[in-house]
Amino acid sequence: MLNLQINSLQDKLESAEQSLAAAKSHPQRVLQADSTDHVDSGQESSTPGGHQLYTYKSVDRNIPSLFLTRILSMSFHVPEDNRIAKQVSLIDSSKTSTIVDMISQSLPHIVPNVLLAKREELLPLILCAANLHVSAKARDTMLNTLFNLIKRPDELQRQMILAGCVMFAQHNGPEKVEEELLPQCWEQINDRHLERRLLVAEACGALIPYISKSIRGSLLLSMLQQMLLDERVEEVRSAIVRSLGILVCFIDDTDKFSQVLTLYGRHVLPDTSAGVQKEAVDVLLPSLSLWAVHLDKISDIMDLLFTALQNSLTEPNEENEIKVIAESFMPGMQHLLTLVNFQFVSLLYSGPYRDKTDLTTDNQPTSFHSSINDGSNSMSCISCLVSDEEEYKQLVSRFLSHTSEEWYKSWDQFDLLVYTTFSRFAMLGLSIQAEDMAIAQSLVNYVRSVCAVLGHHITSDKIEPKMSEFFKLDSEITSQHYKVYTSVLLPMLLCGVKAAFSSQSAVSNLIDCLRKFIVTMSEGSVPLQSLELSVQILMEKSHLVEPFIDLVLEVLMKGSVKVKVTCAHLLEICLLCPTCSTLINDRILPGLVTLACDTDYNVKLATVSPFGSILETCSERETMDKVYTELIRLLHHTNQNQDNNMLLSMISTFSRIGPNIEPQFREEVVISQLARWSMENNSCGDTNLRKAVALALIDAYCALYCCFISTSITQDSFLPGLKSLQLDLKELGLEGGAVIGSMVSEIQHKLEGASASPSRVSEGTTPATSSPSTEHLAKSSKSLMNKIMDKSASTKMSSFFSKRK
Repeated sequence: MLNLQINSLQDKLESAEQSLAAAKSHPQRVLQADSTDHVDSGQESSTPGGHQLYTYKSVDRNIPSLFLTRILSMSFHVPEDNRIAKQVSLIDSSKTSTIVDMISQSLPHIVPNVLLAKREELLPLILCAANLHVSAKARDTMLNTLFNLIKRPDELQRQMILAGCVMFAQHNGPEKVEEELLPQCWEQINDRHLERRLLVAEACGALIPYISKSIRGSLLLSMLQQMLLDERVEEVRSAIVRSLGILVCFIDDTDKFSQVLTLYGRHVLPDTSAGVQKEAVDVLLPSLSLWAVHLDKISDIMDLLFTALQNSLTEPNEENEIKVIAESFMPGMQHLLTLVNFQFVSLLYSGPYRDKTDLTTDNQPTSFHSSINDGSNSMSCISCLVSDEEEYKQLVSRFLSHTSEEWYKSWDQFDLLVYTTFSRFAMLGLSIQAEDMAIAQSLVNYVRSVCAVLGHHITSDKIEPKMSEFFKLDSEITSQHYKVYTSVLLPMLLCGVKAAFSSQSAVSNLIDCLRKFIVTMSEGSVPLQSLELSVQILMEKSHLVEPFIDLVLEVLMKGSVKVKVTCAHLLEICLLCPTCSTLINDRILPGLVTLACDTDYNVKLATVSPFGSILETCSERETMDKVYTELIRLLHHTNQNQDNNMLLSMISTFSRIGPNIEPQFREEVVISQLARWSMENNSCGDTNLRKAVALALIDAYCALYCCFISTSITQDSFLPGLKSLQLDLKELGLEGGAVIGSMVSEIQHKLEGASASPSRVSEGTTPATSSPSTEHLAKSSKSLMNKIMDKSASTKMSSFFSKRK
């Protein structure tokens, strides 16, 4: 828009010049035309520039000229030293330079008096003067006015100013940019307003194409480096990193690569600011990586990033555990993921097959390789990294043909990516325990991306055996191997390597491997967090959901007790997958019912939490009724056998699902059972168990406190249970008594206000002696369970599962 306005102004000036030239050629014609517009006759005079002016003669009356001059001066009077009057008196529209001079002299006085919100309207005039003025001093004044036009320019205003800077650079060339425009940036590099420092940082990036090569790699690089070291505001640092990324793309001096890489490694990569990391991943790293590909130095960036990852790990503690500093580890993994395509392009264009003509090209590029025009705006996508699409596809086909041979010659870039990189990451994965989902997911994403670009053959032939050799699936697991199975190496193998491809053979291979891990880890009593985390990641792939659930149902039918317990946990993880909602009633629930009917106590116990999760995720009436039936059955088992672990599991599950389930089941089962357990806990002889139950009940009652509960249930179940819990906390000296006491007082106050009669439960009566409430709860709960158990639910659910099979 600014260019159009300036061009329009220049056209008008040229038109004016042409008209004035015509006037000089035919002055009489112009004067005659002018004289017809006035009643009085006039006389002609000339300015020093030759432009004809029109002045009036004296009137017909005989009036002295001095008198006439003085009376005319009464109409207006301007002091002789007035700047505007002098400029007006010097107007000579026959010269463009006069107009430019006038604009240049007037603008510095006009700008301060224009509203800040409207100052951008002056940009065309400022730029016109800066472009057309012959005086370097005047141009400097105009450029200074341009940079200082708005004290604290917002983003849109900065973009308009930058557009003006670019226009000046386009019209005046590198010499004037370096001599006149860059000094304006340098002067404001330490301005106290961050908006102005932002403008300087952004201007450096915008002006890069219009600066000579020698200045780019010296002065401009030094400016950005100094700004990055000194800047404390994240937004400004982000703009500096973006401009640095643009600059890297325009530097030809190869000696500067190490300087930029050092700057990136010391000051950009460790910066945990979200804005800086975004600009580094989106702009700086792609630009630096592309340069590294051309210089065959992609390994330098890889080494730097891997060193940063290792520095994100703490030293082993007394238990020989290594912790991950996520704030620095996660950005490093994001940078590595950005590097994958550059690694592949470097490998692809350096292969020994480039000049061979005897290679077949029957191997078609995979979907990943062929999606060169994927529509991505990222500068890391393949389409941005290759110049010739056809050459790229041909090289991919040759690469696949070459590596599919039984014996083929490797090369440096191939060894770096296939052997060195994966060996490093295998050792890194071994040192990190599978505790954090985000960390494991980042490692999986990188491994999966590398496998995808290398292709199925290299993955299965080279990478998979290398990663699998750490796990001894065919031998008994000892305590020394626990660290391997509980590390993130397992998700990296299962989700990154084996799940990198979606072909039927790849899925079948993955399922077979999962079967071995489920059985081996269960029988070896290995903690399951790494396996569960792997399953959680795998369930994000919709094509793996049904095969995996079928695998679990198959294993639980023939597995040992330990395997069945593992299957219950894995089925609960499947419930977290959105695509599993249609499989709950047909697959997952029947499997859990089979496990709940098992004769082993531990297997029954393992189904409590999954049943609760179904109630949280499912809204189908039929499914919920079946789950209610199974939970009541397990409650019956708990009350009959005084099973401590089952009791704690039930309380924990009720605490989690209580606010999210149907009000009827919440009131008739959950609240009634919690009150009963709370009262029975008052007389528990095992102090440790009594403490554990009391602490679990605190969470349950806090979760249910904000739920809508009918007055009768509140009075008969919820309040007595709370008062029993309050007594436990007081006698055991546990924290939380004040919170529970406050809840009791508030409920009693509400009940007293809601009823005209005195409260049925007085404040001085202890729950332990409140025999009517205890008897009521016992009878109510027993009656409800007997009623449900009489329906022969067990037979129905077993037959249901048999039909499904």
